[in-house]
Amino acid sequence: MKKNWSWKEGVYSDGSSDFLSHTQPALQDRVTFKVRIPVESPVDSVHFWGSQKGTPFLKPMKLDSSCARFRTYRVKKKLEGRVLRYCFVLLQDGNFWIYNQAGLFDYIPSAEHEFRLLANFDCPDWVYGRTFYQIFPDRFCNGNPELTPRTGQYSFHGHQVIRRDWDSKPLEYQEGRCLDFYGGDLCGIEQKLSYLKSLGVDALYLNPIFHAPSHHKYDCQDFENVDPHFGGNQDLEKLMSTCKLHDFRVILDISVNHVGSSHIWFNREERYGKKVGAYHDPACMEAEFFIRSGSQFHQWAGVDELLTLNYLSSSLRDRIYRKEDSILKKWLKKPYEIDGWRFDVGHCMAREGNQEMYREVWGEIRTELKALGANFYLMAEFWEDPEEFLQGDMWDACMNYFGFLRPVRAFLGEKDWFLKSALGKKRGKVTGAATLERSLRQSRAKLPFQIQNLQFNLLNSHDIHRFFHLQPFQFSQHRLCAILLMTYPGVPSIFYGDEQEISGHIRTNEGCRFPLPWNESNESSRGFHLYSVLARFRKQSEVLGYGGYLPLLMEAGIFAYARFLKGECVLCVVSNETEPREVTLPIGLVGTLISNSFEELFGHHKTLEVCEMEISVTVPPGDGLIFSNLNLVFSPSFTRE
Repeated sequence: MKKNWSWKEGVYSDGSSDFLSHTQPALQDRVTFKVRIPVESPVDSVHFWGSQKGTPFLKPMKLDSSCARFRTYRVKKKLEGRVLRYCFVLLQDGNFWIYNQAGLFDYIPSAEHEFRLLANFDCPDWVYGRTFYQIFPDRFCNGNPELTPRTGQYSFHGHQVIRRDWDSKPLEYQEGRCLDFYGGDLCGIEQKLSYLKSLGVDALYLNPIFHAPSHHKYDCQDFENVDPHFGGNQDLEKLMSTCKLHDFRVILDISVNHVGSSHIWFNREERYGKKVGAYHDPACMEAEFFIRSGSQFHQWAGVDELLTLNYLSSSLRDRIYRKEDSILKKWLKKPYEIDGWRFDVGHCMAREGNQEMYREVWGEIRTELKALGANFYLMAEFWEDPEEFLQGDMWDACMNYFGFLRPVRAFLGEKDWFLKSALGKKRGKVTGAATLERSLRQSRAKLPFQIQNLQFNLLNSHDIHRFFHLQPFQFSQHRLCAILLMTYPGVPSIFYGDEQEISGHIRTNEGCRFPLPWNESNESSRGFHLYSVLARFRKQSEVLGYGGYLPLLMEAGIFAYARFLKGECVLCVVSNETEPREVTLPIGLVGTLISNSFEELFGHHKTLEVCEMEISVTVPPGDGLIFSNLNLVFSPSFTRE
């Protein structure tokens, strides 16, 4: 290895099969742990330091193997508790360094970034390597126009439903009150599965589909029934059957934090008669389902139409998740057999009122649902640091706003979502690559490796304007973002229409919810080609599903990293600079490779060859490149630009 790369940068371990004998171990398993150290390091010996069930241990490690560049050390440890926390102690003549998931330290660091291995983790391993597509149903595809609400068909809070032409812009809230409908439905999704398969996605996340008055459906009226304007329960059953036939996984969106004022349990609008529901009958069983102070019911986030559920009620818990016919279990079972849930406002649930029970409630939900099947994917909404929810006892994943979307969009010069009111309306300055890596690492390094690769990475969603609507914006920057999305640890999600650079604006949420135009050129657009190549490449690459991750360069606006496993390597280089830059990457830090020849996925760059453990590459401005030493098999639909 060349002298301009410090030996400290070559110390490496992770939770993949390169460094663990058991990546998803059971309790009482004996696991072999490994760490790799450059041969030129001054390290004399290595110890394995950690704790189980609150009890610390320190064990010497044995030399496992040695080559021209690295020494690998190993140790065996029996898993005696649910979580084994560990790090590596490197010793040299009375000096020491501590290596954990955040890097190498010459002092005793805090425990938050220690490696963690979970025993008996109910892992939805089908998620690894898949690509999700998020669909806002009313705006995706109208497959059965007869189901579309008619203008004036019903009213809610004094406002009538409005039917919109597919090529018209969504109404702002003050105009439409979220009652403007385009007619997207489950039949439309089923009709477009071939399009989605061509795009390379193999998992769907559907925004709420249960009966509700609004187009967004977060004001649920009935958890037991799919909205009739989406096709009802029968169309969901049909869609799920077709999805299984074509190897699509499906998760549904639900809010069990609150319900709409028209919900059958509350029934303020008297859709179920004048005597049904807590609003009309304080003595009914469902009255205890709601938080209230005296006669006042708690409104979630101050919204009059949303009533907060009360998890002090054992009966509510039974109805939501405990009983065999409970709401969350019903849709996981036949005839629907969905593959998991996305929980709306997951960070808020069971935290209102006088008691906070969220840890208890989320733990119970996980226990109840995972008892039906370890493979169910439990993902929740949270925009902040999700560490406490992602330790294997509550969620499998969260929508990774904090650990991916916000840092990546800041890298392109977008002001942070939560600070924009304080920072002003003008576009911000781009952050440097070093800041991007620190932002990504601070979240990733606090999670067990098993869970890092389950995180739901996204660039856009139904709750934030699309990144490419922030002007000025070039398609090369879209490529940059897509490469990061599809190669960074976690599972990527494409928001419907991103592949078509769908129209919209950045002023309100309605700007990211335009209907998706359908025409004969959809599958020939540049965005479709971009995502389809990346998604199909991801399918063929085990590295991107559960491989290691190592930053190689953070220099000004150039960010480069490697994903690797069993000698296979994917190399990603992105730039937010305005001029081309030639950079040298220490690819030798990755370890032994099955091939020293790297080919660029889109044919935008010449083949790279490793020379003296380094690779030199010229990075185009405001763009990204992705190289691989895999022996890829290209299908007819997997073509280069």
